[in-house]
Amino acid sequence: YIAGEVTMPGDLKGLFGVESASEGFTGDTRSSKFPIQVSNSTPTIDYDDVEVQFTDSNNTQHTVTINKSQLNLTGKIVSVSVDASGTGVDVTDDQGNTDTISSATLLTGLSGVTVSKIDSQLMVNPKDLYININSTWGNGIAHYTMSEISGLAELNNVSTISVNNGTISVTDGNGTNKTIKVQSDGTISVTDGNGTNKTISADSLITKAGLSDNKPQDFVVSYDSATGLEITMTDANGKTYVGNVSPEQLKSAGSVVMYAQGGTSDDSFVISYPSITTLKSTLPDIATKNSGSVSLIDNATANNPLTSLTNADEFVFTFSDAVNMNQSEPSRNLGLGQSSFKLSGGTEGGEQTVANLTNISINDDGWLVGTHEIYGVVELGRIDLATFANPAGLAKVGNTYFETTLNSGDPIVVNAGTEGTGQLMASTLEASNVDLSNEFSDMIMTQRGFQASSRVITVSDTMLEELINLKR
Repeated sequence: YIAGEVTMPGDLKGLFGVESASEGFTGDTRSSKFPIQVSNSTPTIDYDDVEVQFTDSNNTQHTVTINKSQLNLTGKIVSVSVDASGTGVDVTDDQGNTDTISSATLLTGLSGVTVSKIDSQLMVNPKDLYININSTWGNGIAHYTMSEISGLAELNNVSTISVNNGTISVTDGNGTNKTIKVQSDGTISVTDGNGTNKTISADSLITKAGLSDNKPQDFVVSYDSATGLEITMTDANGKTYVGNVSPEQLKSAGSVVMYAQGGTSDDSFVISYPSITTLKSTLPDIATKNSGSVSLIDNATANNPLTSLTNADEFVFTFSDAVNMNQSEPSRNLGLGQSSFKLSGGTEGGEQTVANLTNISINDDGWLVGTHEIYGVVELGRIDLATFANPAGLAKVGNTYFETTLNSGDPIVVNAGTEGTGQLMASTLEASNVDLSNEFSDMIMTQRGFQASSRVITVSDTMLEELINLKR
């Protein structure tokens, strides 16, 4: 697991550098923003038309298409069925409303005949596809038009749509099958009738469902000579982080913890701040460079807010869409044995090579810690352990390896030393799990057994030799 990071424009970063983030920081989910999963409910397609084929009293077949606008429905059409009379069609929307296409409607333009039977009824001309998704950022509905889903756009006569184990199966009136499959990385693959594969990315699903985890947010710097400095940052989920620096602390540069409002003390990250003198002399220049995204209130110099703030007793800078709180990456092979490995995605200095680390160690709780020539001691990642609801249900596969079974349940990934797991012991060679005294005892017993067996053979051979001599 690699910790999340907070990023901001270079000008601001020069004043407010992000130093570290706690394990509970919103940007640290201990997993990626995926996987996205299709929910077990049936995906919904919004159809424009209902097509009805029927036979009249003269045994003549007809096909009638009824547009959705002709029906008294407010939701998306989800089902059609023959009505109780057998000569009309009931159409139901996703809000539970039902309207009936009567036999009179079907016979519009025809005279002297009645509806003998309904041969078939279909929801046709799909317009929109709605996919219920689950992600680590909440639940939502991804809405796609048919034209947006390459590989499904040519489906003009959908007869069935169903979901099973994350796969949406679609069949058209010609019996052509198409599938929408959710991959392990959260992407959705689309296979058309010709076997052509397309992909809807997980990022697309997240965005379509309004669950984007990487929206730029505001960075607000407020100063009052009586109360000091207040720094406010907001994450993509609308959670606000606030850090306060007193006038006394502002006399020199330092660090402040940004705590989540309404969150826990663990949900925090640390940023550095400059002295008030540096802040007043630098902020106007930064605001000028970012004039399109900065608003400023300065009571002392209201008529010309971007003049020097040297004597200002109060000011507020708002840098719109300036902060990104990127999510953590999942556990993965850090590749520390590869010379080309580069650490990325962490909060400490961005991308670094292993050559910049003078020491690497693993703590008892699984944290992989390195010493950086500039940033000092940094947390590179963490090794988690897994436990099971029924460890005895694991299946042996040899060489001290085990694999999960239905009896063991899925692995529960936790921090080392918690939930019944042991701690990690770095730079330690595991002692042999062989009991020497028992092994020596077994060896002696085996040796004595072999000697006894050899003696029996010798005695038997001697007896046979005596028996032969007697006969002679």
